[in-house]
Amino acid sequence: MLVANASYRVIARQFTVGHDAVRRHAENDLKPIIEEANEEAKQEIKEKILSYRAEVNYSTLDKTKLLQEKILKDLESASEISERVALYREFRGNLQEEAKLTGAYQKEKENEDDRQINAVKRIVQQKAQEKGISYEEELRNYLENYAAPEFKEKLSSELVN
Repeated sequence: MLVANASYRVIARQFTVGHDAVRRHAENDLKPIIEEANEEAKQEIKEKILSYRAEVNYSTLDKTKLLQEKILKDLESASEISERVALYREFRGNLQEEAKLTGAYQKEKENEDDRQINAVKRIVQQKAQEKGISYEEELRNYLENYAAPEFKEKLSSELVN
């Protein structure tokens, strides 16, 4: 309470002692402890400021990795399951951001699109054989009637080739 700058009278009332006794205790016994705590707090603040100053110049990817390290530290010390779940979700989201920054997310998305395109091509080829028509003819039919907009451009190039 003294560290929080509560008045001697408030503290004295809470502990049913005289405010002069609280003042003497604060000045004689607690002053060195409070000063040491203040010095430690100042040092921690100074270290954080220097750390933040250095982090400002980091690349976005480095900042992301630094944040991951901090989240993992917090995760190790978290005792409540709800706190651990929240930190885990934050970490997972941060990993997704890292994947986007490095291009891994986009590559995975492109690979997924390629797999879908290849599956459509196989189906179109199969339908063309079943109907006894050319692949190009069945592909035109698919593009006109069924193709999703994001696939039309990629599949249209098949007609030119």
